[in-house]
Amino acid sequence: MKRLLTRIAVLAGAMVMTLAATAVPAAAATWTDVWIQTNTGTPRCVAATTTTSGEQMHANTCVDDARQLWTITPIASTSYYTVVNHGTGLCLANGGTLTGAPVVQSTCTGGVSQQWALVGSGNTFSLRNRGASLCLALSGPPVAGAPAVLGPCSPGQVWQLLF
Repeated sequence: MKRLLTRIAVLAGAMVMTLAATAVPAAAATWTDVWIQTNTGTPRCVAATTTTSGEQMHANTCVDDARQLWTITPIASTSYYTVVNHGTGLCLANGGTLTGAPVVQSTCTGGVSQQWALVGSGNTFSLRNRGASLCLALSGPPVAGAPAVLGPCSPGQVWQLLF
């Protein structure tokens, strides 16, 4: 009996640790003026270079520029968020549903292509697109100008959200 209770306690602890490791932010609050920065190598931030809907996002050197700042807002009754560029007013969206598809900014419609789950904890997350079930990634190493694309969700596809 003691052995069974010990196994149950160990399993319950493992389940709690797993849930904690994949938790989204505790409070469903809007986050404003957030940089989405690479978590490895030289820090690069996801940025818009124009105000054009359909433009592919790129990684650039992090600077105090409104086109690198994002507002992350929870979508009511879901575990998803919209991610709106502060400088352009456009939403982060998938430009397709296959691996390698561009991540773009587009006019905000609330569609699933513009809904993102934050998977992680603290300020380090993968951003998983609801419409594609793929994560925000870079096409290649995090160098200035690297295009943002959709990629498989893996431990290597994590971003820091900096305020």
